[in-house]
Amino acid sequence: MKKSKEATIGSRSGLHVGMFKANSKVPGLAQLDASMRSLSNCTGYSYKRSQTCADVQLCKRSGNINAKEHRTFCVSEIDSNTNFKLIGRQAMWNGEWAKALIWDNLGGRKGMRPVKVSMNQRLLYDLIRAKRGRAVIMSNDAWGCYDRIAHIAILLALRRLGIPRPPILAMLEMIQKMQHYIRTAFGESTRSYGGDPSKPAPQGILQGNRAGPAGWFAICSIMIDCMKAEGYGYADVSAIGQHAMNLVCFAFVDDTDLIHSTFDPSLTSAKLFDEAQAALLAWESLLSATGGALKPSKSYWCYLDYSCVRGVWKPKQIQDAPGELILHNKGTPYTIQRLEVHEA
Repeated sequence: MKKSKEATIGSRSGLHVGMFKANSKVPGLAQLDASMRSLSNCTGYSYKRSQTCADVQLCKRSGNINAKEHRTFCVSEIDSNTNFKLIGRQAMWNGEWAKALIWDNLGGRKGMRPVKVSMNQRLLYDLIRAKRGRAVIMSNDAWGCYDRIAHIAILLALRRLGIPRPPILAMLEMIQKMQHYIRTAFGESTRSYGGDPSKPAPQGILQGNRAGPAGWFAICSIMIDCMKAEGYGYADVSAIGQHAMNLVCFAFVDDTDLIHSTFDPSLTSAKLFDEAQAALLAWESLLSATGGALKPSKSYWCYLDYSCVRGVWKPKQIQDAPGELILHNKGTPYTIQRLEVHEA
């Protein structure tokens, strides 16, 4: 809390970061704040005050004002979100200590940046080219991953990383009973939505939840372990360190590039495409089991293969190895776009 910026947007109750930072300087007030947060963490109780929030929409891309392309952030109570941050930090620390986290996804890990994902991809593609291997690269993006996570899935995933039940239940109860108000430049709405006990409880963990990145990483680790158990991905020995590698994807948060490869010269391209299709369906099914879905418009694939032309090895084009991959797309099959290997 001491390192939080006072300019952080405040919640509907009027409590803000500056007040909590001031309280931390006074022993009595600091103990009061700590005891209230500890009560929620130890018992799983969700305060009534924390069950309201303000929804703020921000543009994903500058200049695109289409409401469907906005990202909705939930401005919740500062002290509640601080508790959620503690859940996330403890989950990641436990996962690192127990070696329960996968290295295929670098999003949410301390000291990791997206550029490292690109570097790892470049090195692996160079290794495949040097060994004259073949690979299918399937790029996809989860559709609102934080907003679609099933609560039972994140509960089990965080429990796997050693988080006790009470703080998780307090967080999920708050989300399920949340009254959402809309905040715009013209002010806040007088009416709200959500929190209706007569309807099914809403899912997702809300954009702006500080336990969100760790929760998604916990789920993603299980999904990737399932893919490895089924034999999908890339398996080889590193060229310099001679370490065994087993990769399923290159991912940063929910942006994922699945890879399925072979060094078997007897395996035809058509057979490799069938295996890649099975891998894509498995990934989509695992994501669907956690409440998520893949966005067809952000999914595409390419085929990495080489042929010798007049003594020069060159990458094959689409016409040299035709094929297609299909998303199940919640019962509405969708043929995803295929790109040439030189197309971004």
